[in-house]
Amino acid sequence: MSLQSPSAAPRASTRRLSGWAAHWLLSIVGVTLLAGALWGAGAWARDRTLRDLEAQARVSAQLSLTALGHKLDKFRAIPRVLAQDTALEAVLESPSPAALEDLSRRLETLARELGPSVLYVLDASGWTVSSSNWRQPDSFVGHDYRFRPYFRDAMGARDAAHFALGVVSHEAGLYLSRRINGAQGPLGVVVLKIGFRDLESAWARSGMPQFVTDDRQVVLLGYPEDWHYRVARPMSPAEAVQVRTSLQFGAAPLDLLPLDPLPASEDASPAPLLRLTRAAAGLEKGARVLHIEQAVARMGGWHLHLLKPVSVDLARAALAAQALTLLALAALGMAGW
Repeated sequence: MSLQSPSAAPRASTRRLSGWAAHWLLSIVGVTLLAGALWGAGAWARDRTLRDLEAQARVSAQLSLTALGHKLDKFRAIPRVLAQDTALEAVLESPSPAALEDLSRRLETLARELGPSVLYVLDASGWTVSSSNWRQPDSFVGHDYRFRPYFRDAMGARDAAHFALGVVSHEAGLYLSRRINGAQGPLGVVVLKIGFRDLESAWARSGMPQFVTDDRQVVLLGYPEDWHYRVARPMSPAEAVQVRTSLQFGAAPLDLLPLDPLPASEDASPAPLLRLTRAAAGLEKGARVLHIEQAVARMGGWHLHLLKPVSVDLARAALAAQALTLLALAALGMAGW
C-alpha cells in the first residue's frame, strides 16, 4: 500500500490547469493567426484587384476621351471655313429674302451631311438671318442672340466656344462660332451647334457613369442624364446667380453630385474612391466607384470623368483569396506540417 503526499493532489490539479491554459492559449494564437492570414489575403487581393480595375478604367477613359476629341476636332473647323466663304459674305452685305433663303438651304444640306448639328448665321446685331433648321417649328431664324457669349466673344475675338441649353430648342449643345469679316468691318457670326447624344448613348451602354465638367465643375453632358447641370463642388451664391442669370443651364438647380469621398482608411487606391450617396445609373446607394479624371484638350477647363464600379469585384476577389488561403492551410494541416 502506497501513501500519497498531501501536496500531490494540488500539484496534479495545477498540472491539469496548466495544460488547459496552454491549450486555450494555443487555440487563441491559432485563431488569431488564422484571422490575420485571412485578413492579409483579403487585403492583398483587394489591392491587386483595385490596381487592375484602375488600369482598365484608365483605358476606358482614354477611349472615351479620344472619341470626344475626334468629335470636337471634326466640327471645330467648320465655322472657320464658312466664315471665309465669299458667297456668305456677299449675302450678309446684301441680305435679300431670296439670298437668305438660298443660304438657309445651303446650311441645311451641310448640316445634314455633318450629322446631329445646326448651322446658322447672325448679322452684326446678333439677329439670326439664316439657319439650317429654317423649315422646322423651332427654327432659329428671327431670334436675337446678342446676349449669348458665343456671339459677343466671336465679335470681339473672332473665335468662340460656349456650352449652353438652347433657348428655343431646349436642347443642350456646344456652340462653336466665328466672326465673318467684310471689307468695311465685321458682318456677323456663323455658329455651329453640336449635340452629344451619340456619345452619351455609347457611354450609357458601357454601364459606367461618364460625364464632362466645365471649369466651374458643372456637369455639361454625359451619363446618367439626370446628372446634367449638377456640380462636383458647392457653388457660391454669387456664382449660382451669375450662371442662372446667363440662362446657360436654364432653371437647373445646380445641385451637388451624389458622390462622397471615402475615408482615407478605406481608400488605398492610387486613384480616388468615391461612394454613391444615392442610387444612380443602375448602381445601389453606397456603391464604391473608382474615379478617373482627364483634361479635354483645347476646351478651356473641360474634364472627362469616368466612374468604374468596384464594390462587387473587390468583395469577390477578397472572398476567393480567403477561400484559397483556408484550403492551403487545411492541406498543410492534413499533411502534418
